[in-house]
Amino acid sequence: MMHKLASKLNLFHLLVGAVVLVVFKSCSSTNDFSNIPSIEKIEISKGEMYQGSINNDSILLIIHFTDGDGDFGSDTQENIFIEDSRTKTLVSAYKAPKVPEQGSGNGIAGKIWVTVYSSCCIAPQNPNCCLDNFGCPAFNEISYKVSIRDRAGNNSNSIQSPTLRLLCSL
Repeated sequence: MMHKLASKLNLFHLLVGAVVLVVFKSCSSTNDFSNIPSIEKIEISKGEMYQGSINNDSILLIIHFTDGDGDFGSDTQENIFIEDSRTKTLVSAYKAPKVPEQGSGNGIAGKIWVTVYSSCCIAPQNPNCCLDNFGCPAFNEISYKVSIRDRAGNNSNSIQSPTLRLLCSL
């Protein structure tokens, strides 16, 4: 029961805390981009983050992507999906703003910045959140598996972010 509650609270904090800051696009007269969106690479803003609840700590995920027909983003549908590498569960889904169709006919390439707030540490013998120092490891290694979807419903490849240390002691 505690694990489910902690997971729901963690998911809520990530959903509330996630902010898609900006999408940059570039268009060219010709491109070699597929109409299926593709994530080229993922960067993270720093290598460590403290465990905790919302506003305790955060990182930026920088997602480099392409989409050949330029139909990325939505006013209504979630289109960025982030999974926790430790639990293999979806921790959040975000909505990137719709890229205007004018000028995107030749495809788009860009970066998306997503703020991901801290998660809780988990111990190997106990998948519940470690909220005190008893039985909690010094740190967890965590990365995020990221994928995107365009308005036509095409799912991109999934890319793993670099690993960061989630520091467990508060």
